[in-house]
This record gives sequence, C-alpha cells and structure tokens, in this order.
Amino acid sequence: MAILIVSDCQTKATRLRHHLTQSGYDCSLANVVAIDAARQVASSVRPQPELIVFVLSQDHDRALTVLRQLREAVETPILAVGPRDPNLILCMLHAGVNDYLDEASDFQNDLSSALSRLLESASKRSTSGRLITIVGANGGCGRTFFATNLAVELAKTHGRCGLFDLDLAGADVATCLNLKPRHSIADLCHNLDKLDQKMFEQSLVEHQSGVFVLAAPEEWEEARFISVEGLQKVIRFGKALFPHVVVDLNSLWLGGNAPILLQSSTVLLLMRLDFPGIRNAHRVLTAIDRAGVDPNKVQLVAARYGRPKEISGSQAESVLGMKIRHYLPEDAHTVNSCVNCGVSVMQEAPSSAIGKAIEAVAASLCDQNPGRNGAAAPGTNGRKTPVAERLKSILGLNSAVTNPT
Repeated sequence: MAILIVSDCQTKATRLRHHLTQSGYDCSLANVVAIDAARQVASSVRPQPELIVFVLSQDHDRALTVLRQLREAVETPILAVGPRDPNLILCMLHAGVNDYLDEASDFQNDLSSALSRLLESASKRSTSGRLITIVGANGGCGRTFFATNLAVELAKTHGRCGLFDLDLAGADVATCLNLKPRHSIADLCHNLDKLDQKMFEQSLVEHQSGVFVLAAPEEWEEARFISVEGLQKVIRFGKALFPHVVVDLNSLWLGGNAPILLQSSTVLLLMRLDFPGIRNAHRVLTAIDRAGVDPNKVQLVAARYGRPKEISGSQAESVLGMKIRHYLPEDAHTVNSCVNCGVSVMQEAPSSAIGKAIEAVAASLCDQNPGRNGAAAPGTNGRKTPVAERLKSILGLNSAVTNPT
C-alpha cells in the first residue's frame, strides 16, 4: 500500500513513519513531502498513493487551503492528523478529509483503526462508476451529440448511465433528448450546504433509455453559482449511483476543471480532420498535460470522418504524436434527422454508420484491456507525409513531438 505523508514537521513525519512501519505498511522517506508541495506531488506521482496522511501545521488556515486544493486534485483517501479541536475537526471534514486522528490520543491503536476504516471505504469506492469526459477540440465536431448517444449506448448495455452537461454556453444535452429538466447543476451548487445524495438524485431527469441527465443552467448568468467544490460533490454522487457517468465538457472550461479531468477514467478528445481541428487538438492536449492528467487516459477521436479534402488520419497522428483511437463517420442525414426530432441515434438508427461507430466506442470503453495505441487510420499506412511535416512547421512543432500516450 503506497502512503504519502504530507508534513512540514520532520519530527512528526518520522514518528508517523515509525507507527506505519509497526502497523505493517511500507512508507519510504521519499514519500514524505512538504505541505506546499502536496497537490503537485499527489497528482503527478506514479503509482498514485492509496492513502494520504496529512499532518496539520500550526497555520490552520493555510492547511485548510491546501487540503481543499488537494481534494480537488485527487480522490485518494485523506487522513488528517492534528489537535483535538472540535471546530478544527469539522473544518477539516468540510475540506474533504475522510478521517481525522487526534495526535495526542493512543496514536498507534487509533492509527490502526483509522487505516482499517479507510481501507474498507477504499475497497467500496473501487467498485464505483467510471467517469468518461468528452472534450471537443473546437466547435462543429459533434461533442454533445456524441456524449448524449454514448450515454444512451452505455445505458443500453449496463442498465443506466449518468450524463452531466457541463457545456455552460450550449446546454444542449437535454434538448438532444427532448427533456425538460426542472433543476440544473447550478441549482445544486447554489445550495451546496444542503446538497446530499437525495437532493442530487431529485435533480436528475430520466430519459426512457435509462440515461439520467444533470442539466446545465438555461441562463448563462447562473453559471456563476457553479463551483469546483460543487462539481466535486456532484461527480462523487454520480459515480456512486451509476456504473458510468458521461460528462459533456466545454473545452473553455479546461483550466477550471482540472479536477474533473484528473478523476476521469477516460478523456475522449474529439477533433475534425482539418487544420483548425488539429491545431486546437494540440492546444487541448497541452492544457490536459499541464493539468497533470495521466496521458494514458486520453484518447483521440476523429469526428465527422470521411469529408472531402480532409487531412488524413495518419497525417494528424504524425502532427499530434499519438494514435487516433476512434473514427466517427460523417453521417449528416442520420444525425440531423435525430437531433431535429430530439431522439437518440442509438435508439432510432443503431445500424447507421454513426450508430455502429458509437457502439464500437462504448464497447471499447467497457473493455478492461484496450489496445494502447488504438486503431490505425482507415485507408492509411501511417507514413509521415509532406502535409504532416508542413502542419508541424505551421504549428511550431519540431519532429520530436512528445507522445502524450
């Protein structure tokens, strides 16, 4: 079991390491970090720690701030260690710690008990739902259409699926399924103090396919109520309720929603095979990398594939330095017919070209051992071409493009 100790006091960290060793856990000196480095280390270290033990500093306000940031970045259970102060303990729990240990107590026994509770809780969490986040490189790649129909296909296979609309500018998920939600994610975040599992479930609107939609607010002004803390809570409730949660995420929100990306089991990046699509895909991949997201979670999706004069898949792969995992064909007749009627392709036209492609994506996401490098570009041999080299030159990339996967 990998344990990360966060402490500014070397004496306390050494004592804690000693107790962990006596309890049968291996915690090396390299796994002890200062409080200010906690978020960066916890989100980037590989393998990810299975437990974080956070030793409070004398500056409690600073410790609370770091704890909130840490909770935003990782889902790892956090055990806080500090003085016996009821108000402080309550603040720590609100900040996201999973358990609290009185440093003046029978430390060895209490530590063993706390570790047992957290391990049992972690075991239950390991069966929680998978978070699949859909991001578009730019407009016109069909992100919301894809997210909606992917959720319908996953619900068909697994009985139910959560679908969260975080495209605050568009808010089109409910429209695509001809739903009229009474509540939105903004309402939940605006009432964060009262938000619990029951309130969350009452805010969902059910589609006949088994998809449960959490809608984006209709009015743009309501987006100001949405907070990172609220999103964290909503995602946690969703993963506890559904085997899969699909998130339609506007790429403009990437900077403020790193926690969603970090928690995602898979990030699907849709792009058109044209110059703007590839250029913006590179920008999104850079933002995702800066957020500390595991690159193995990111999959490229060529959207609206098969249009005349488009750039080939192999050329795009050469520029971006990673394989395209999925291809969604251009099928305007089917897509427009379903979108304009507010029905799902996966229910109305599952045998269409786009329906079969989405079914294949859903099947691959449920595969526990998918091929890492993904599919080869249809009709290409993977060779570098003059077009790819020209795109690299225009984008300011050299031939040694870092492979995100």
